[in-house]
Amino acid sequence: MPAIKDVFGAATQSAAIGCALIAIAFLNGCGGDSVQQATRYSIGGTVSGLVGKGLVLQDNGLDNLSVSASGVFTFATPLSNGSSYAVTIATQPTDPSQECIVTAGTGTVSGDKVTNVLVSCSTEGFTVGGTVNGLSGSGLVLQDNGGSDLPISSSGTFAFINTVGSGSPYAVTVKTQPSSPTQTCTVSNGTGTIGSANVLSVVVNCVNQTYTVGGSVSGLAGSGLVLQDNGGDNLSISSSGAFTFATPVAIGSPYAVTVKTQPANLSQTCTVTNGTGTIDAAAVTNVSVACTTNSFSITANVIDSTANPAGTVLQNNGGGNLNVTGTGSFTFAAQVASGQPYDVTVLTQPSLTPAQYCLALNGSGTVTVSNVTVTVQCVNVGRFVFVAAPYDNSGIGDVSTFGINPSSGNLTAVGSPVAADAQPTAIALDPTGQFAYVANLQSADVSEFTVGVNGALTFIANYNTTDTGTTGANSFSVAVDPLGGYAFAGSGNSLATGLVDSFSITAGALTEVAPTTTGNNPLALAVNPSGSFVFATNKYDNNISVLKIGPGGVLTSVSSVPYATGNNPVGVAVSPNAGFIYVANSGDGTVSAFAYDATSGALSQLTSLGSPYSVGTGAGSGPTGIAVDPTGRFLYVTDYNDGTIAAFQIASNGQLSPIGSPASVGTGSGPNDVKVEPSGHFAYVANFLGNTISVLTINPTTGALTLAATVPAANASAALAVE
Repeated sequence: MPAIKDVFGAATQSAAIGCALIAIAFLNGCGGDSVQQATRYSIGGTVSGLVGKGLVLQDNGLDNLSVSASGVFTFATPLSNGSSYAVTIATQPTDPSQECIVTAGTGTVSGDKVTNVLVSCSTEGFTVGGTVNGLSGSGLVLQDNGGSDLPISSSGTFAFINTVGSGSPYAVTVKTQPSSPTQTCTVSNGTGTIGSANVLSVVVNCVNQTYTVGGSVSGLAGSGLVLQDNGGDNLSISSSGAFTFATPVAIGSPYAVTVKTQPANLSQTCTVTNGTGTIDAAAVTNVSVACTTNSFSITANVIDSTANPAGTVLQNNGGGNLNVTGTGSFTFAAQVASGQPYDVTVLTQPSLTPAQYCLALNGSGTVTVSNVTVTVQCVNVGRFVFVAAPYDNSGIGDVSTFGINPSSGNLTAVGSPVAADAQPTAIALDPTGQFAYVANLQSADVSEFTVGVNGALTFIANYNTTDTGTTGANSFSVAVDPLGGYAFAGSGNSLATGLVDSFSITAGALTEVAPTTTGNNPLALAVNPSGSFVFATNKYDNNISVLKIGPGGVLTSVSSVPYATGNNPVGVAVSPNAGFIYVANSGDGTVSAFAYDATSGALSQLTSLGSPYSVGTGAGSGPTGIAVDPTGRFLYVTDYNDGTIAAFQIASNGQLSPIGSPASVGTGSGPNDVKVEPSGHFAYVANFLGNTISVLTINPTTGALTLAATVPAANASAALAVE
């Protein structure tokens, strides 16, 4: 057994030695190919031209390799001999955008590392373009970056032919502006840096070139001139000189300058020359606007309700005599420029008989924007003044007549005074001047007289009032309505009551209609021009009653409560052409002013205008007589205590303002009543204590009074009437 063991052991050892020898032999050459298959080789190459970011390479679709700069690169994973490789671009670089191309990127590993893969990168180029708007001219040329000229013939999209590399700037400008017509093209969004896409956002807007339109204005003196261009673009012009419209006009377009609004205040007419044309390549500066002041005619409308005013000569502004041959319209030869004054006056009064006095009622002013018509009213000068005096040599009283000199207004007694009843204190005439009615204080009745052609009075009859026969009865006042249908008498008695009697008139004769109760002592009466209302002042009640004249002359009170006046109202006057009445208050030296409603007769005191108005300078008392001139422009009030007469101008709203400096003119002693003759040329004052009549002339323009004469009259002249 041991022998066998040894044999096997030896055999085994010999086998091991043999195998070792075989292994060595293999390593030395007999087994070389198996060694080479166990070695790996790297794959790489070179990147050139890389300026962007984010380049990623791949080998065989794997083994991503980020490359940040040009130079040698090697993938991280080597390949075994005999293996294939394929280098590709996984991500192209950006910022700027580039395109990288692989050359020699595929092959088989053949016993050595790969180093010949080439990655070449170049920056990508993009076009620059956008849109052109409004192009109507020709010759537009655009540039990019100072070159790459691109002619543009019409509106629409455009793109430069040459591209610009990503990351490079671009700058689009206008090299040549369009002409025919000339235009101005402006670029917006024209500059920037190329990204990774074509630029499409450049905008070129073209508009026709514009020029201003203007010129000069000459002769402008008025206000409100407005010019227009092409029917719009209003331009207000305040003075002569250069002007330019605010809105320019495109070249090749028309312009048309016109006057939209002519100047007023002064009224002028402005005319345009060189006002139309077509805009060329320059501003328009030669439009001429010449303004001249307009002149207007002055016409006199002659009104004559009584006689022919032939022979009258009018003047305007002291010249340009205009002969009046009758009633109607007469126009002065010379016109008056706007803004200039006119002043129509009567140079020569009518030459025919009966004597007339013509007055330009609205004769002066300033010409504005239209022809002027002046009303010239021609009225017969009053012929007679009648004076009621309550005391004569017998102590009973009488009525006197005076003739009026039509030139001077002076008075001449006509015959002898005529007796009335006891103490005549008021007198009124009918509208025809044929009858006179006298209120007799003590006998409480009304006397009727006829008026002769020479003014002489003839007694006809006495008419009792309702108070006649009553103890202490008095008749204070009398009035006749302007239509001549009725007479009214105010009376009272010792019981301090008052009545206004209404009488119908038939051929001058009176027939009592009915009395109406008023306040205490209706001392003065007046009837409005339309014959609708009687106004009666109640002296001791300090108020005024308004009575409506109804059918048949029946009177009814307008208000259950009379209207308050000042203290002791003793006189009343009605405006002949406006709804105002005025009351003289003897107790407190004032005048109360009222407006009355033409339909109802209701009064409203003009307190907001300063009523009552103060009269005179005496001890706060004295106004008695009161009268409005026939034109309704002036009011006259006598002051019994001062021995004066005051003049007021009446405004269109009834307000009074004193006339003259001083405002009062001296009369005789105790002026008790005042009347203005029909032509408005003369005023007459009855001086109760002086036993005289004052003759005053009236300035036709201002209303101021001038004492012309003092005429002796009957004792205690109390009241007047003028015909």
